Amino acid sequence: MSLQKRNPHELFGTTICVSGACVERCPGQHFRPMGDLVLKGRTRPTRTFEPLSAESAEDAAMHAYNDAFECLVRGSDGAPSAFAELHAAKPDDALIAFYHRRLTAGERDAVIVMEAK
Repeated sequence: MSLQKRNPHELFGTTICVSGACVERCPGQHFRPMGDLVLKGRTRPTRTFEPLSAESAEDAAMHAYNDAFECLVRGSDGAPSAFAELHAAKPDDALIAFYHRRLTAGERDAVIVMEAK
């Protein structure tokens, strides 16, 4: 687990993140998984997602991101190289950069403990 003192926007580069429960209620909307956030004051993680446009959801890099994230969740040894390749292709994507930094630092899961609101 990683302890994060910054807010989600600073970490992930998005102003909107929603829970899995919200995703289930929005069948026509596209999302990408952001991680399992343990919010300040909580003990259990909540899987969070970033809303995407239909165009972004069909981008090849987004499919590669979903595959890399699934590797991370499964604990696959391929996750670090998958995120390194994504980061090289999309260096301005804050969420990809976030996971690339975490994996380079030795983290091996998608659980992020938030210390700030």
